[in-house]
Amino acid sequence: MIYPAFLIAIWFAFDTTIIKLLTNQNDIINLCLQYHYWLVIFPIVVAGGLIYYAVFSGISYTSSIRDSMILALLLWLIAQSIFVPIWGNNGLWFSYILFSLGRTLFLVIWINRSKQYLLQ
Repeated sequence: MIYPAFLIAIWFAFDTTIIKLLTNQNDIINLCLQYHYWLVIFPIVVAGGLIYYAVFSGISYTSSIRDSMILALLLWLIAQSIFVPIWGNNGLWFSYILFSLGRTLFLVIWINRSKQYLLQ
């Protein structure tokens, strides 16, 4: 748990410097700084889904991956239709966070079912 916390601290301490390494356009730098909190939250949320994706790929339960992506897509479509008109680009970021959380949650549910099946 120390490693993600360290990366978050680095980002908050040097966010402008890191962004300036990638671009020298002031409009883009300002836009990135406006949404930099999402850049911290998004990788943390995505990590769980990627770990479970690897587990399901390893045990060859790819249909669970497909199903979780379809359900997460439906969740994203609903969220973006609600939150983008209200919050604009922040609503889009929030919708992607919900997509990633949904994918992780659906895979967690299916991993528990898979454990029961594999243990029989």
